[in-house]
Amino acid sequence: MPVQTESVPERTLEQLQRKIEEYERWFRFLDGQNRVLERERQKLSAVLNHSDAGFFVLDSCLQVVWVNEVFTRRFAVGRHPREIVGGRCFRLLCGESAPCETCPGSRALRTAEVAHADMRLDLHGGPRDIYATAMPIRSPFGDTEEAIVMLQDLSDLAVLRRSQEALKTSEERFRSIFENTAAGMATVGREGQFIEVNAAFCRFLGYAEEELRGKTVFDVTHPEDIALSRDTLGSVLSGARRAVDLEKRFIRKDGSTVWGHVAGTWLPGQEGIPLHCVSVVQDITERKRAEEALRESEGRDRRSELPAHRRAFEGDGGGVGLVRDGVERACVPGSHRAPPRGRQGDHRQRRGRPGHQRSPSTGVTLPYNVHQRVQRMQTGRAAGLGLGSGARRPSGAHR
Repeated sequence: MPVQTESVPERTLEQLQRKIEEYERWFRFLDGQNRVLERERQKLSAVLNHSDAGFFVLDSCLQVVWVNEVFTRRFAVGRHPREIVGGRCFRLLCGESAPCETCPGSRALRTAEVAHADMRLDLHGGPRDIYATAMPIRSPFGDTEEAIVMLQDLSDLAVLRRSQEALKTSEERFRSIFENTAAGMATVGREGQFIEVNAAFCRFLGYAEEELRGKTVFDVTHPEDIALSRDTLGSVLSGARRAVDLEKRFIRKDGSTVWGHVAGTWLPGQEGIPLHCVSVVQDITERKRAEEALRESEGRDRRSELPAHRRAFEGDGGGVGLVRDGVERACVPGSHRAPPRGRQGDHRQRRGRPGHQRSPSTGVTLPYNVHQRVQRMQTGRAAGLGLGSGARRPSGAHR
C-alpha cells in the first residue's frame, strides 16, 4: 500500500502556528514586565517630584544629566535649567573648580557604594545645613555609569538637633552622678524590680550588680517593713503620690540589718502613668544606733533620778523639798509630809516668809536652801546635790 505523506503546506502551517504561540507567550511576558517597570517608574517619579529633597543625576564625568523641580527651586536659585543640565556638580553646588575628596557623588561612582556627607552650602543668602546621599546606578552589564544624588536641607531641624544634644548632655550628666555619687542610687520598675543600681547601693547591701537586678525591693526589705513598702508602692501606682520619702530597714546579703533613708521620684510615661522610680538611699544605720543608745541612756537616768532626789532633799534642817513623779512639793519644817496640791492658801501664806522662795516652774514656795538644790538639779549642776553653808544667795534674799 502506498504510504500517505503529510503535505508541505500543512507542515508549514503548523510551524507557523507554534511560532505565533511562542511569540504570544513572549509578548505576554514582556507586557507583564513593562507593567512592573511602569509601576516602579511611577513610584520613583512620586519620590523625585513630590518630596522636599532635591535630586540630580550625575554621569561618570560628574556632569549633571537630570534634575528635579525641587533641586531647581531650592538649590539652583537664579539659574536656567539649561545652565544646570550639562554643568559640573562641584561648580553648581560648591562653587569649586574641582571635586573634593568628600564629594558623595564622586565616591558613589568610584566605589559603586552608597555615600553620605554633611555639607554646609551658601544658599538663599545664608549658610544651610545639607545632608547628601549619593546612590550608584548600575547598567545592565553591571557597570556603574551614573549616580543619583539626594540633597536634604536640615537647617530647619536645628532646634531639634540642639534639643537632642541637650538631652544627650543631660543623660551623660545623670549617668556621671549615678555612677560616681557616694550615696546609693537605684531605678525601680512598677513591680518593684531593680532596673539599675549603682556601686554605692551594691556596697550598702553587699550584693553584686547582677544579683540585685534579679531581685525586687521587697526581697531586700526587712520583714517588718515590707507592708510599709507595699503601701508606698500602691499609693504611687494609684496616683495618690509621685514622691517617696521614708526610713526603713534593709536586709544585707550576709543577713545583717541596716537602716536607709529612701527619697525617690516616679517618672511618668506619655500617658502620665508612673513607669519607673529614681531613688537615692542614704545609710542611716549609725544615726539609728546613736538614737537608740540615747533613748536607753535617758531611760536609765529616769529610773535612777527618783531615789537620788529623795535622798538629797529629805531630812534637811531648813525644811523638806521633795521631787516625786517629776512634781516639786514643799513640806512644813520638821515634817516629812507634803501639803495637798489643792491647798493654794498654804502656798500663799509662805510666799512672804523670810528664807522662802517661790519656784517659777511650779508656783510652789520652798525654803531657800531647798529651792537652790532644785534649781541645780534641773540645770544639771547638782553633782551629788550637796550644798555647802557658804552657798551664794541672790541679792535681797533673807536667811
